[in-house]
Amino acid sequence: MFVKISPLLICTLALLLSACSGSASAPDSTEDAKISAEVDKILRDYQTGSDTSPQANASRYLTQIQKAIFAKIDQPASWQGQTCSVRLTLQRDGTVENPTVENGDPALCAEVMSALKQATIPPAPDEKTYQTFSHVVLDFRP
Repeated sequence: MFVKISPLLICTLALLLSACSGSASAPDSTEDAKISAEVDKILRDYQTGSDTSPQANASRYLTQIQKAIFAKIDQPASWQGQTCSVRLTLQRDGTVENPTVENGDPALCAEVMSALKQATIPPAPDEKTYQTFSHVVLDFRP
């Protein structure tokens, strides 16, 4: 399942991931050392779950949504290669309202719609995350 997320989030994640690549070397200057320490802290926070940035919160919340929905889909591996896009409204408490199939495999979409009715999605951790997911199109690709 994928969610359409802002280009800013994608760019931020790409920058974070690209900061991890390459060989480690000693910083050339005090400025480089400062930047290196900041990047290390960001990565450490992200890996330990202590990063409370809006992007990290959105990523963790998306994972929680995915787990809740896929836990209610019968044999998700059997749907591999199929897709289904569902537009929905997510209430503050995690309640799904007005799910509507936008497109996709009819059988998978029926399974997803059933899973959405049964899934217990947790409330968003903060207002920014709630706003990100309150009106969303989820792309399911088991």
